[in-house]
Amino acid sequence: MGRHKVNGDLKGLSHFLSGQSEVDDIIYKTQEPGLMVIFSGVVPPNPAELLGNKRFSSFITSAERSMIT
Repeated sequence: MGRHKVNGDLKGLSHFLSGQSEVDDIIYKTQEPGLMVIFSGVVPPNPAELLGNKRFSSFITSAERSMIT
């Protein structure tokens, strides 16, 4: 899809935050070595609630840890 040639059924951050997908299902490798992307996903009816939930907080914490190591 697009510039980074991501293939397959695309799931995004909104799918993860709403519990429809796991984090491994929303991270896509690209043709660029070491570059991965996460798409936004579908627009939910309650975006502010999703960003304020526990899954988002744990996602950010995990991302910060993985960048440090």
